[in-house]
Amino acid sequence: MKIAKVVDAKEACCIDTLSRPIEEAMASVESSAVVEVLVRSSFEKMVQRFAEDKGYTVLEQIKGEDEIHFRIQKTEAERKKENCMVCGGPLEYLTESVSVTCIYCGKEERGYIRCPLGHYVCEVCHGKGAYEAVKDFSLSARDTDPLALASLMMTHPNIPMLGCENALVAAAAFMTSLRNRKYEGIEDKHIIEAMERTQRQSISAYCGLNGRVWGSYCYRSGVQRSVRCGMP
Repeated sequence: MKIAKVVDAKEACCIDTLSRPIEEAMASVESSAVVEVLVRSSFEKMVQRFAEDKGYTVLEQIKGEDEIHFRIQKTEAERKKENCMVCGGPLEYLTESVSVTCIYCGKEERGYIRCPLGHYVCEVCHGKGAYEAVKDFSLSARDTDPLALASLMMTHPNIPMLGCENALVAAAAFMTSLRNRKYEGIEDKHIIEAMERTQRQSISAYCGLNGRVWGSYCYRSGVQRSVRCGMP
């Protein structure tokens, strides 16, 4: 990773003295350039929030004993659709949860998937824009073939190759197909209901949902009302 400029902000005492040198550095480099920022450990959250507010992307953060090195890209990098969303490298699938920090929003949590380079993307950031993209497509689509509908949805840049966003695709494509066939009075509200139920219960790399089974479940629970929580 080529560093265009280094900003030593270890003497910063507030958001103003932190942000000013970073913004000056960003203004002096080209679009998509990477700036390395050195701050005291206590400023970790502040840098993450600052980068998010400005639309910058934190590509990497390296923690030392008393300081943290942030590598920040001037404009948001294109999110990869396969493997690691940040760098595109292979991911580690863990049998036990570990402490991780989302590289985009700074959220700390326990996770089962991470990049060997330290990149981790939380569920909210991983699926950012996916729900809206699938819903907008479903409400306007007129095709009756669920496979064709799903294939088109998966070409959207906000739908990653892996993740429970694909459970949204399965449920929405299935319900949209039924609506377009005028099956049992299915309407837009039933598609949205199925998607909301999917979003509540699907967790990437944890729940193991199968798209076809989930689509059937959404139909039975959202339309027929024949499935309740706790039922097989």
